Formats: sequence, structure tokens, C-alpha cells
Amino acid sequence: MSATTNPVAGNTQVLTIPTALTGAVDAYDVAARMEATGHGISHSLRAGYPSTFAHARALMPRETHHVRTRVASEFKIHGGWPRTVVLVSGVALCLLMLAPQSSPLTLFLAAGATWSTSQVLSAVLWTGIGRGELANSARIALVAAVASLVVAGLTGVFAGWAVLGWAAWGVTAAVGNSLFPGRRFAQICAAAAITPSLLFLWNPAVARLVVAAMVTLALAWAMKELSRQSIRHARMDRGLVNATALALVQSLSLQAGLVGLYLLHPESFTVIALAGFLLAVLLETLLDYITGFTRSVAALTTSWRRARRSITWIAITATAAGGLAGYLMCAALGIVLSAGEMSPGTYQAALILGVLMTASGLLLRCGSAAGAAVISATGAALMLVEQVLDPTMAGSTTSVLLVVAFSMGTATVVAHHVAAPRNW
Repeated sequence: MSATTNPVAGNTQVLTIPTALTGAVDAYDVAARMEATGHGISHSLRAGYPSTFAHARALMPRETHHVRTRVASEFKIHGGWPRTVVLVSGVALCLLMLAPQSSPLTLFLAAGATWSTSQVLSAVLWTGIGRGELANSARIALVAAVASLVVAGLTGVFAGWAVLGWAAWGVTAAVGNSLFPGRRFAQICAAAAITPSLLFLWNPAVARLVVAAMVTLALAWAMKELSRQSIRHARMDRGLVNATALALVQSLSLQAGLVGLYLLHPESFTVIALAGFLLAVLLETLLDYITGFTRSVAALTTSWRRARRSITWIAITATAAGGLAGYLMCAALGIVLSAGEMSPGTYQAALILGVLMTASGLLLRCGSAAGAAVISATGAALMLVEQVLDPTMAGSTTSVLLVVAFSMGTATVVAHHVAAPRNW
């Protein structure tokens, strides 16, 4: 409020009060708001009023408290696009690290290495940041990064060094998105991906050398940052241990679910992997959009029951749309890549993958890492049952009913968490 003249205290000016008084119902409400922001009796006395309540009554005529105000909407994208840029840039860099005519096994192991590494490190760092224990979580993340790189290096001996390169990028992406999130890190990643991509058009061998050097430098930077942020003797905090375990379960479950598809239908696995990547790019921003929309819905109503009912249907619709998107992307990529006639189990796996990716993303944004891990493990088990234990089951009525039951059960669990008032 700008300075005004007190009609009671003569020409004494009212000091500026940096608080929102619009919407106050009476002088007592105005006085309470003034007190809550530190503008108490001393402020009123300096302004020429005998008490805070007299000051509040003088301010009341100037406030249009009878006008109904609209709550600011959160229906916007909060910050998903920088992570999307990092994701796309990382995929471009990783693909450039693949040797010519790399086997599907190399692609599978490399993708698994970068996925597991980034998931575990991100979970540990985000949990530490949220609990105010960044130094402790950075030390644990540093140990986890070294262990991941050692395993990836040993795997790369027989599967190709791309496995180690992809794991190194997983470490870099996790550290950058956790400790330095936002536009600048995304721009650096985009520039790092564009430069060797242009070189690839001129000389693929030179482009791979440039990518290897860039990823090595990026890994050194990430490890240095973890070391700088960490403490020497990290204590085994239960929350950090749980975050690590749940992230590991979630990432390994997804890979285990795709093992059966890879073993029985390698050509279908390539289609599913690309569909999963495209869906991940799409969801990275849209899930932020959806969670912001749910808060807007809750803010625009005074009824908790109505808000919970609306948000429940938003969550159910989003989960179903994620499964449908996975199915349609699989079908479209099958046509584009001329993969031929794919088995019914491939389409069912794509639908399950879409459901669990959408559901786990929403649950993680609600703070339910355990729920995301359980859904990922359940969906992976269902894919394994259909693809490995009983291949003839795929496409049958029983199989379809299982997929429908999984989708409906998952949507119900997600809706329960998303519609909880603590997430508004």
C-alpha cells in the first residue's frame, strides 16, 4: 500500500505496509495481518495512531474487501523443459558413443547402466537436499557412482565400452539436474550434443573421439562436485538408504521386465526402447503440467470433497493416457521402422510400460518413492509372466484381463496419492 494521509491524525503519513490487505473482512482481520507481518503497535504509533486497531479501522475504507478475488492459478509448466533438454541431449551423446553395428545386447546393457546410475544418484541427492543433508547424501552418491562405474567398466570389457560411457553420462546428468538444475545446465548439455552431432556428418570417428573427451571431462566435473559437497565420514541415514534401495528397485524392475521381450523378440525390444524414450521425453514436462493443474483445481474450490473428486479423475485420466500413448507409440514406430508384425505381447508390454512410467512419475512428484517402486516391480513382473514364463499367454483373454486389472489398480493407487490434500 502506498503512503496515505491519516484523516484522524492530521497530516502524519502512514508508513508503507508490505502486506496484502485486500480481502480483509473487518478491522480485526486487518490488524491481525499487520501484526503477522511485523507492523504492530510501534508502527501504528509512528504513523500517528493511538493503537493498531485504530490504524486498521483507518485503513479499512481504502480496502475493496467486498470484491471477490480469483486465486492465482498454478496451471503452468514449472521446470520440466530443462530436464527434457538434458534428456534429449544425453541420448544424442550416448548414441554417438555406440560403435557401428552394435548389438542389441550392447544397447540393452548400456541403457540399463545409464538408467540405473542416474536413478539411484538422483534419488540419493534429492532426498539429501530435501532433508537438509546434502553433504551426507553427496558422499553416499559418490560411493554409488564409483561402484556403478566399476560395474559398467567390467561389463564393457565384453559388451563394448559404450556401456561405461553411458554410465558416465548417467552420473553427469544426475549431478547436474540435482545440484545445478535449470536453464544453464540444459543449455550446456544442448551445446555439447549439437557440436559432435555436426561433426558426425563430416567424420564419424572424429565425432566419437570428441564425445568421449567431452563425457570424460563432464564425469570428472561431476565427481569433483560430489567430492566437494560431501563429508568424509557419511553416516548411514535410514532415509538415504531407503531412497537408494527404492530407486534401485524401480530401475532394475523396469529392466527386468524388458529382459523377456529382449530374449524372445529382439526386434520388438528396439521398438519398445524407442517408444519408452519418446514417452519419457513427453512425460518429463507434462507431468509437471499435470501436478500444477491439480493444485489449480484445488485452489479454485472451497470444497475438499469436490477438489479430491476432480483431482482423482485427473490422475486416472493421466495414467490411462500414458498407457495409451505407450501403445500408440509402439504401433507407430513399428510401422516407421518396418519391424513387421509384432506379437500381441509387444503391444501389451508397451501399454504396461506407459502406465508404469506415468504412474511412477506422478507418485515421485507426490513424494511416494515406495509406491513408484512397487508399481514398477508389479508391472515388470507382469511383463515377465507374459513374455518368459508363458509366451503363449500373450494376447489371450486372461492376459488382457491381467493388463486391464494392472492398469485400473495402478490408476486407483495413483489417484489416491495425487488427490491427498498434502499435495495441494
